[in-house]
Amino acid sequence: MAIYDVKTGGAKLTNARVKELRQKTATGDNVKIIELHVLRGATLKGQRSGSRIIGYVIAQLWDGNWT
Repeated sequence: MAIYDVKTGGAKLTNARVKELRQKTATGDNVKIIELHVLRGATLKGQRSGSRIIGYVIAQLWDGNWT
């Protein structure tokens, strides 16, 4: 089980938001919280050792063409 928080632009997942997500979902430190960002990739947050990049997100934006 994990919590994914999708971010765009310059937004980042803060420690305060990690704490809020844990409180609202009644989860402990055993549940990973992962920030997904189109440019920065996937980052593991809220761990004792800080944050670390765990992967990259590849996104294809819809251009409106149906062909």
